Amino acid sequence: MEKTSSTLWKRLETLYATKSPANRLVLKQRLFTFRMNEGELLRDHISQFITLLNDLKNVEVHIDDEDQAMLLLCSLPSSYKSFRETLIYGKDKLSFEDVKGNLLSRDKLDNEFHLDSKANRQASIWVASKKQDKRCRYCKKLGHVKADCYKLRNKRAAKSNEEDVAGANLADESGDDFLLVSTSDNSKLTSEWI
Repeated sequence: MEKTSSTLWKRLETLYATKSPANRLVLKQRLFTFRMNEGELLRDHISQFITLLNDLKNVEVHIDDEDQAMLLLCSLPSSYKSFRETLIYGKDKLSFEDVKGNLLSRDKLDNEFHLDSKANRQASIWVASKKQDKRCRYCKKLGHVKADCYKLRNKRAAKSNEEDVAGANLADESGDDFLLVSTSDNSKLTSEWI
């Protein structure tokens, strides 16, 4: 058993972080094929990417800063296409820290937007449930109040139409005699001779 932390560290290094060509190639392959799945958390993806970069650094593989930025952008799913293109073509030089910062900012905005839309959905569900509890005082049905009652509106509209239809027309005004004709669409009235 190792006695000091330095000998323990060296032992761990020989077991798990060998600088062999095979280990370097495996780590490079992981980096170059590293992809984010749709629905995966962006923070987790970036954290795993940084861990991969650190593992490569430990086996003395140096990846240029701009290449790190490009590899991170290329590891993103297709839903990030426009974001990726904006960063690539919008700047003269890419840096890993810029890309990481922009991604985390976008993730934060997306999370805030989704929380807001979730709160709005919950509020509209609450309003809908409150609306179902209301009872109309006119027709006694659930789901609306008297001011919104369709039966009452239809009754008022029909009454208004009756008043508009019942009217008087002057047929001829020449001479001393004149005839006044009155009409109504009310079914309660009967036809009578004047």
